[in-house]
Amino acid sequence: LTLSSSYFTYFSKGLANRFSNVQDLNQDDVLRTDEISNRNSDNQAHRFNFKVEYHPDSLTDIAVRSNAILNYTNNINNRNFNSAFDLTGIVNKGNQYLKQKNSTPAFFGEVSATRRLKKGSIIIGLNGTQNTFNSNWLNKSLINNYSTGVVDVTDLNQQAEQENKSKNYSVAVNYVRPIIDKKLNGNIAYIRNDSKVEAEQLTLSYNPLTNTYDTVVPDFSNTLENKTWSQTARVGLIYNRTEWTYNFGLGFQETGLNATALSNTGANINSIQRRYYNILPRFSLNFRNKNKQTIQLNYNANVNLPSVNDLQPVQNNSNPLYQRVGNPSLEARKSHRMSVNFNTFSADNNKYWNGYFLVNYSLDDIGNSINYVDGVQYVQPVNVDGNYYINAGTFFGQPTKLKGLRMGYGVNLSMSHNTSFINTEKNITNRYNFGPNANFSYDIDDKLNTGIYIGVQYTKVNNSQPGAVDNKYFNFNNSANLSYEFIKNTRLNAELQHNGAAGRADGFNNNVFLLNAGLEQYFAERRVTLALKGFDILNQNTNIDRTVNGSRIEDIRFNSITRYFYVSLNYKLTKVGAKSERSNPRNT
Repeated sequence: LTLSSSYFTYFSKGLANRFSNVQDLNQDDVLRTDEISNRNSDNQAHRFNFKVEYHPDSLTDIAVRSNAILNYTNNINNRNFNSAFDLTGIVNKGNQYLKQKNSTPAFFGEVSATRRLKKGSIIIGLNGTQNTFNSNWLNKSLINNYSTGVVDVTDLNQQAEQENKSKNYSVAVNYVRPIIDKKLNGNIAYIRNDSKVEAEQLTLSYNPLTNTYDTVVPDFSNTLENKTWSQTARVGLIYNRTEWTYNFGLGFQETGLNATALSNTGANINSIQRRYYNILPRFSLNFRNKNKQTIQLNYNANVNLPSVNDLQPVQNNSNPLYQRVGNPSLEARKSHRMSVNFNTFSADNNKYWNGYFLVNYSLDDIGNSINYVDGVQYVQPVNVDGNYYINAGTFFGQPTKLKGLRMGYGVNLSMSHNTSFINTEKNITNRYNFGPNANFSYDIDDKLNTGIYIGVQYTKVNNSQPGAVDNKYFNFNNSANLSYEFIKNTRLNAELQHNGAAGRADGFNNNVFLLNAGLEQYFAERRVTLALKGFDILNQNTNIDRTVNGSRIEDIRFNSITRYFYVSLNYKLTKVGAKSERSNPRNT
């Protein structure tokens, strides 16, 4: 019998300044939004873990695991923004005050049992989770709209409460046994999942006559009751040869959805009942020879039901320029995924070569339908076909003629194809990435360790809409590090990072050198370490990023911690007790 438990907590407070430039593709124009926001945040989290393992005999293993999580967040966000089309000019200008409090208690429990039989083994697993998301916020915004040539003012003052309760339960039984000696094995499995979600939101508008929030806003208030379930029967065969392993399998799945949307008065807005029957094939091929050269090929098919946030037909106006409403008519997403990995290593010359290829193709994927009204985007998820992404890469490394010096180089490639709708017109977004890299390392035992990394990534984004502006940009990531014990028990550490970008919006093309360095002194047979360290010694640290999501490109810059120095003292504890421990039977 083994017992273990742990507790983790953290507290944080921060002030954040965020600058962003957003490019949103319209039918025949580009909407550009500049935004400055200041956020005051207060967060805390608590997590408790508990685990029991019991081995009544050499053939039986029982494990019980549970955890409890509690998160609190308090945020106050002030933002100022303005939007303009490239062709028609300024469309709106405004500000927002958003004060939000969230609490998220969550509980998880799992029981698993393994019994090894005379021929084969049986595994039974049960688990359940319960999550509750509570949120309330005060939302005040003022938007001046200029699209008609006359200033039209929209003044919003609302208070909202939201509660999402979710419960998930699953049971799985898996039986594995040999069929022909150790070469051919078969397995049969049954998996059942049940989920229930109750999501409720109530939004009240400010009433100046009573000086209270007492007027219900129907478009932002409703209740969604959502039940989903799936049961899957799986059969599979595993064929083992000296160097090859073949794994074939089929899953027969029934998936169901039962959702009801109610208005704030309790009236039925929409009811959805779905049931799907699917055959899900899977296949894997593994090769491994005595020289440790490996090849892995995997294929599987999956069906995923839409999330409660995608289904709930209630608007979210926490961002006054980007308002989203769920779609209760969404279908389940079907995806096919295939991956190939290979790895070679030669002990004779210490060379290695590896690579990977991944492709994912989806039917009834989740895309966005975007409509522009006076510069404000109204977004709803919709089903789209034909979305896919491809990732590939290869790496090669080898030693040089100089003892201790190694070199490596590689390249990463990726592309994605996504569909969205802009004012009911179909838009195809193709994104391409190409990223070569190289690295060098030089090591002399544990005394001197150095390394250099050079990497660049080129990205191109194309949209099919005639008003689209194709985007091309570069990201640079270079670094050099040094660790040198120049005197016994005294070590110098230094790292220089270069982060750069080109091709982004004005003010977001960063070129930053980040220097971190420190001096360490070891005592008491290296169990005690006293260190003096400096972060961002050149005082250049900044945080700039670009995100691409369908027809939207956003450049972001926000404040970061800059130069500081600190002293640390570490004491290494030596574990005492038995050196040998019972091995995990699941690894046998």
